Amino acid sequence: MPLEYNTGCNTTGDEDGSRGNGHIYYYWIAKYFDEELYQHGGTCWLCAKELFPEEPDSAAKPDPLSDEEAAGLIQKGLLVKDGPGYRLNFACFTEERFAEFVSLFQIEDEELENALSEWIVSVRNSFSKFVSKRLHAQINQWVSMVLFQIVGHVTEELMRRGVLKKPMSDWPLTNGVFYVSGKYINP
Repeated sequence: MPLEYNTGCNTTGDEDGSRGNGHIYYYWIAKYFDEELYQHGGTCWLCAKELFPEEPDSAAKPDPLSDEEAAGLIQKGLLVKDGPGYRLNFACFTEERFAEFVSLFQIEDEELENALSEWIVSVRNSFSKFVSKRLHAQINQWVSMVLFQIVGHVTEELMRRGVLKKPMSDWPLTNGVFYVSGKYINP
């Protein structure tokens, strides 16, 4: 990931929900991406072991975990000690609660939407001027990769302003990790 503000979403779990009872989503910014959060005992491991809360709203982690497994998840910032047990250190939702949560951020702003749409089209048109015709089918994926970097820039600015918490240099950034029970959602 050569560009520090590249963004994306990695999902663990299967798309049809036939294995396990939910999915873990990891929205990331390249500057803060942590391979350990996703692989190597991270979210992929949690999904493979089906270590999800029975009641997603509680974020409680069902037992059993070995001491080594718990320590690894704590080190990755995915688990915290909670009394005699552990709990997941990221938001856990039922499908219904997630839909409610997302609805809080659905803002109708036609002026902003139009400005962003014009910007996207202008960038796409710029690409079509210098990319050879035989590669035009690939332009959209390149445009989306370039334009999605705005998420990283905005997030960084919000951290600079103190609106969002800046990650500690020696601790993985888990702010983009969440679990939704049920079938795959299109992140």
